[in-house]
Amino acid sequence: MKTLLVKFNRPLLINESRCEQFKMQPVYGALFQNDESDEDENDLLEQIDSYLCYVAAVHEWSTFGDVEFSVLNNDIWLDKEGKPHSVYDKWASELGRKYKDKIGLDYTLYEIDLDESDGVCLECGRAGSLITCGTLIDSLVRLAKEQAARVEKQYGVILFNRPIWLPKEEFWPDEDGYCQIFGLVLRPDEIDREDLKTYNTYLGYLAMCEEYRLAGTTPSGFSSDKENPTIWYKNGIDYFVKSNLVEEECRLCQKKHNLKLHAAVVTVPEKDIMEGVRDEMIVSQELYDSLLVAAANANHETGCPE
Repeated sequence: MKTLLVKFNRPLLINESRCEQFKMQPVYGALFQNDESDEDENDLLEQIDSYLCYVAAVHEWSTFGDVEFSVLNNDIWLDKEGKPHSVYDKWASELGRKYKDKIGLDYTLYEIDLDESDGVCLECGRAGSLITCGTLIDSLVRLAKEQAARVEKQYGVILFNRPIWLPKEEFWPDEDGYCQIFGLVLRPDEIDREDLKTYNTYLGYLAMCEEYRLAGTTPSGFSSDKENPTIWYKNGIDYFVKSNLVEEECRLCQKKHNLKLHAAVVTVPEKDIMEGVRDEMIVSQELYDSLLVAAANANHETGCPE
């Protein structure tokens, strides 16, 4: 189970008066438990939103706002006619959303490991799941941010079946010499079938650039200039790089040299790719070779079309 920390964008006041003893309790946020499944995560976000509607309405009632109900207890509200309603029914939910929008209540969500909360008192600043201490909410937010910073970034990797050879000035105008591009680094959630089509199109563009740099022209006679590689020329006509004719030429160059997206590796730790990557492009033979081994071990062959 993981714990989610919800920090309200403004403090709320809850009337907790008992036996003629007046007490207004400030509330700064709440803690929620959830398991790791995506479906339950979505359900929990809906629960959090519903809970904010509930506490917004109670805040308005507690602060003597112009409300359309009164509170019988934690679970039952009374409408203007005195009819009882569960706080979970449609009538109460719609009222809560009205008051949530009225006071502009929102929240920031953090994931937190409370087992690391040494030095933070979790008892005196809580009432059940509610956080009733400003110092506690600040301490928990600080801890959650520290934990998030320690979580190592993960990346996805797409490898080409061979390196692309291009002058450095193609990407870094002030540099001389040449570089080899072995693949791309991206977020793991970007590696799906639809996104792979986009990267396959980009590989075709790199193939066209390589062909032009090597031969001075492309198979169908396109040329470009160093100042603006997004524009290509043929028979005196300008073509934007995303035009159909240029994309067809990209595919022709890609097929001519049998260039493919060879393999995909996901969730590669940042420390493993810090050396050998520049502007999300893999430019190191050593890194490429190690990632090929990782791809083979993970059996993540993409099977992408040419």
